[in-house]
Amino acid sequence: MSTSPLRPIRVYSAPLSGHAHRVRLFLSLLGVPFECIDIDLRQREQRAPGFLARNAFGQVPV
Repeated sequence: MSTSPLRPIRVYSAPLSGHAHRVRLFLSLLGVPFECIDIDLRQREQRAPGFLARNAFGQVPV
């Protein structure tokens, strides 16, 4: 078992997404470090090639 500190998890989410809120809330309650990266759904950032490489369905949270 490793004793190195945890690196923050990157959560790609939309600020108004209920599913993304649940993920952020759960990580906070567990005390897991995470970095939230907001995706603007109105600007269709979820359809950008870089985001589609992370999630081929173009959905948040990732």
